[in-house]
Amino acid sequence: MYVFFNHIHDYFEERSQRFGGDGSIDDKTKNGLIWLAWNRNNFEYFSFFMTEFEDVLSTKRYDSAYWQNRFGQFYLAHKDYNNAIKHNIRPLMDNGGVLMLLLN
Repeated sequence: MYVFFNHIHDYFEERSQRFGGDGSIDDKTKNGLIWLAWNRNNFEYFSFFMTEFEDVLSTKRYDSAYWQNRFGQFYLAHKDYNNAIKHNIRPLMDNGGVLMLLLN
């Protein structure tokens, strides 16, 4: 896993040297990797990317109750109850306590 992640970092660093930029992984790539791990039901990679790319999770895209609920449901399906609660409770509080059916 970490070797793969190091390759991503190396790629963006080399790209910045060739074309300019700061060498950081862009948000579109972060979004794509999180989505790909989620879509392929790869909890190990999903959990890793959610931790490594925590900064992108506060963007407008992921700050919605829709995405927080989807993440919460994914964590719940993989029995990561602490993260399931974290992603399912916050949208409820952020939306004035609007009740959503979280645990199907």
